Amino acid sequence: MKQTLLLVAGAAAFITILGVFTKYPQEAGKALSNPGGYASKTIQTTVGDKKIIKVGEIEYLVEVADSEEERSKGLSGRKSLDSSEGMFFVFANKDFKPSFWMKGMLIPIDIIWINDAKIVQIHKEVQPPQEGAPDRDLPLLISDGLIDYVLEVTAGSSDKNNFEVGTPVDLSNIEG
Repeated sequence: MKQTLLLVAGAAAFITILGVFTKYPQEAGKALSNPGGYASKTIQTTVGDKKIIKVGEIEYLVEVADSEEERSKGLSGRKSLDSSEGMFFVFANKDFKPSFWMKGMLIPIDIIWINDAKIVQIHKEVQPPQEGAPDRDLPLLISDGLIDYVLEVTAGSSDKNNFEVGTPVDLSNIEG
């Protein structure tokens, strides 16, 4: 008899809990993940294959171009880029001067040159080439000094967010 009562009570408890999860799944999940109700802080550093980097106080969700193929393609062919997104170029060497061009680009961008975790130069509002322009006519964009990384973001982002030479760049999610 005692076993039957325990079995019935257990089944009732299970059904009640199941009902709470079914009717209030978000609240039930929060209660289980934070049973004391204390404030908790989660720092998200990746979203899918993308990483979060911070320039000054602004966070960007970036695709990391760390292979020769990814660096060569860059943002070419993209018809749009969200203002909170970008492409982050990682090179095999640090302290060098790579060259960039806008081959295949469809959108204007800001190119942010980074060395020692701070902005060292910005090419603002770099426009895509005119349709049909031969490769030999495309200008090369090169930093005035040595760099470690390059960040490409939507045109105007640098001015909108008051980025300037010396603005810090948090690379902890990249350099890990």
